[in-house]
Amino acid sequence: MPVLTGDIQLEESAKRTIRIAQALARENMNAVLTPAHLLKALLHKESGLQGLLKQLDQDVYYLEEWADVRIESVPKSPNPKDSPSADAQVEEVMSEADNIRLKLGRDAIGPVDLLAAISTPGVGFNYDQLKSFPLKREQLMQRVTESEEIKNVLGGQGAAANGKAAGPKGTHSLLKYCIDKTLRAKEGKSDTVVGRDKEVRMMAEILCRRSKP
Repeated sequence: MPVLTGDIQLEESAKRTIRIAQALARENMNAVLTPAHLLKALLHKESGLQGLLKQLDQDVYYLEEWADVRIESVPKSPNPKDSPSADAQVEEVMSEADNIRLKLGRDAIGPVDLLAAISTPGVGFNYDQLKSFPLKREQLMQRVTESEEIKNVLGGQGAAANGKAAGPKGTHSLLKYCIDKTLRAKEGKSDTVVGRDKEVRMMAEILCRRSKP
């Protein structure tokens, strides 16, 4: 399956979630794996997210129904594959989940990264579709950041005694106190650059310039 290849690293729980999503696609006679299948799989107890969703006062049954409605719109296939291939939107979800993983200081993509990516407008689902979706990317990332900070405070002395870092505190501080300009640009919330044609051209040239061996 494309999302399991390349440089993207997945936690075992994320791999299990993807296998559940593939099974859901087969059960529904779908030829491709979509973000709706992935969302339904993330709501399964095997993903380990039900505790987090409960902390956020989310109605799991409503979220499952939301995913089911989207799955029903996926075209059927008389002979679905054992391992349905991912559609372009799932590839976008995986790419965004990898960005979220980096921001949270993780070594591999986990279920919460996938759920945060799906909750990002314009990635797995468009803005209009997510209007009825109660989970928000910022809400998920804030809760994960707060949980990690609590762990760092409670386990800081033990970690220091073992000569290990307590956790990616710098990364969490950036998430908590800074603005994600890349995300704002993706959402179309960035202001238009006016009167800086020369500077923009210089930046483009620098970014596109090939480094010499």
